[in-house]
This record gives sequence, C-alpha cells and structure tokens, in this order.
Amino acid sequence: MRALEGSAAKHGSPRAGRDETDLVIGPGFDPRVVDGLLTGMHERKTSHFELLAAFAPRGLLERALEHAATAGYRGHEFGDSCWIAPRESRGGAYTCASVSSACASRSYSATEL
Repeated sequence: MRALEGSAAKHGSPRAGRDETDLVIGPGFDPRVVDGLLTGMHERKTSHFELLAAFAPRGLLERALEHAATAGYRGHEFGDSCWIAPRESRGGAYTCASVSSACASRSYSATEL
C-alpha cells in the first residue's frame, strides 16, 4: 500500500517499476489510490495502527480492536483480519468488518462500535 501511494505521490499515479518511498501514512493522510484495506488486527501505538488511522477514525479502530480482543480474535500474525472501507466508498460512513479464522464475520458502523 505504501508502494502504491508513494508512487502516486511521486508520479501523479502509480507506475510499474523499481523505486523507493519514504512516505509515512497515518492520521491526516489522504489516500489517492487505495480506497479500502484488508489488514490484520494491529495493536495501538504501532506504526501499522497509525497507518489504519488514515482510513478510519481512531475511535472506530479502537472499538474494533476491543471487540476483536473480547471475541477472541487472533493478532495479525495469526490469521484474523479486518476490512476497512473509508468514507468515500460508503457515502460518508466507515465500515470495519472483522473476519475471524473461524469464518465468522460481522460489519460495524461507526455508531455501532
């Protein structure tokens, strides 16, 4: 995701090829290419969690993390995931859907969590 966004920031749109980026993605970053993210469950105060805050409000992410912990979901290294759809693709709302390794899923809006 950093490679795509870094290429777009440098060239105006993603370009194939070898390159480097020093792009840091976090709260306040406005994604130009990526409009949703399938990710693992990341702990607060990590760079991965900060990256997620570019796609959904921190409060929603924290509530989703609390739900995942309560429901027994596994950390990102062990298979459980979270789909984040930002406001542009949801008409002003955010969705954070947790998917467990047991194939159970549930979507949450910002008001539910």
